[in-house]
Amino acid sequence: MTSSGSDAHYSSFLSVRSVSVGIFLGDAPPQYALPITSIGEDRLLRELGLPQAERNQIEGLQIGRISSDDEQSGLSLTKEQLSQRAIVRLAADPPTRVGSLQRRTATKLARPYPLGLRFSGRNMSPLPCWLSGMQHVALNMTNVDIPAQLHYALFNGSGGFVLKPLEMLGGGLQA
Repeated sequence: MTSSGSDAHYSSFLSVRSVSVGIFLGDAPPQYALPITSIGEDRLLRELGLPQAERNQIEGLQIGRISSDDEQSGLSLTKEQLSQRAIVRLAADPPTRVGSLQRRTATKLARPYPLGLRFSGRNMSPLPCWLSGMQHVALNMTNVDIPAQLHYALFNGSGGFVLKPLEMLGGGLQA
């Protein structure tokens, strides 16, 4: 093998190659040994199968009516509180499509990024991303908000990474 041929051979195994979200989410076999994609926060939440109202609450956007239980109890919730409640509901009862994303991220890399409407620098919640098996979540670490605190709680003293559970690495995920 020539020098340039061996370089191409090695780079096919050692390189991370960016692919579109459509290719990442599709059923075609990967073109590269380690594909990576960037996926927007709203697209990720759509892929999880969340309805628009839940996505809006998680993203902190136009919050609709508060549920009748909350109205009857007289609670007045902030956008942040409504967002956190929606995230807790997602974590407590994840849609079945979460498993599909976990299977994809067991062999492919994904990095979600915040919704472009976050002009304030407010962080997106990393929980839906971590629940989906995403390996990298973009956070504004100058904020001391709940997403940054979750990051510190999970990664403090870990050397910057935490291994996925065996169930997410392919051992327990069945198609």
